[in-house]
Amino acid sequence: QENPAIWIEAYDLDNLAAYHSSWSKEPLFVVWNGIKSRCYNPKKDHYKYYGGKGVRMSKSWLLYYPAFRLWALFNGWESGMDISRRNDQGDYSAENCEIKTASENRSKKFLA
Repeated sequence: QENPAIWIEAYDLDNLAAYHSSWSKEPLFVVWNGIKSRCYNPKKDHYKYYGGKGVRMSKSWLLYYPAFRLWALFNGWESGMDISRRNDQGDYSAENCEIKTASENRSKKFLA
């Protein structure tokens, strides 16, 4: 598969703020914010299982929502699906993540 990160240059960075307001209403933006909170906000309940154990987001995903968005959509994400880490000790990154249904992701946790 082609890496969607190379498409980022196609975005007009001067208009990123305008895109941000429309993106913030997307379910995928909520997913992205949830991942950020789990990894970086010690006040969140699940931080102890993620950020508290050293799990982070890749720099491109953390700093640039369009990179995360392109990867997720390119890999088949649809509303209601989960972003799952292949290696639960690894970071959230294009190399370590995959798209799963919520039930697939739950069963992975029970098998681990």
